[in-house]
Amino acid sequence: MTTTTDAGVDDAVNEGSDTGIVDLLGAVIMFPAVLAHELTHALVAWHWIDASTPSDIVDRFVPPRLELRYPAGTPVVVVVVANLAPTLVGAALAPFLLPWVFSFEVPLLAYVFGSWALYTFPSADDLAVISDVF
Repeated sequence: MTTTTDAGVDDAVNEGSDTGIVDLLGAVIMFPAVLAHELTHALVAWHWIDASTPSDIVDRFVPPRLELRYPAGTPVVVVVVANLAPTLVGAALAPFLLPWVFSFEVPLLAYVFGSWALYTFPSADDLAVISDVF
């Protein structure tokens, strides 16, 4: 735990700096699904975004987050489809994934279903960009 003596730092910031083993384990377990989610955005939007290399879009590594910057004049449909791409792909995979997953033992079933949910459900950032467009 990090402590600070600055009077301007509030307690919520200090409490958020506690990263325990459970938080670290959760980040490691969810990393593949979140990375796949972010990469799906990037792959769909790659032609339209302002980036010459993949490192231009990396915002943070843990948990993975990409920052896609669209140039002025980018069609609205491109922004919407790119932001909903993981949801669309995850929904399209559901009919094939569900029968296969239900043949697993319960712990693996929970992990695969949880990973699919992390990949498929839009994040708050995905929805915020779409609400800004409309």
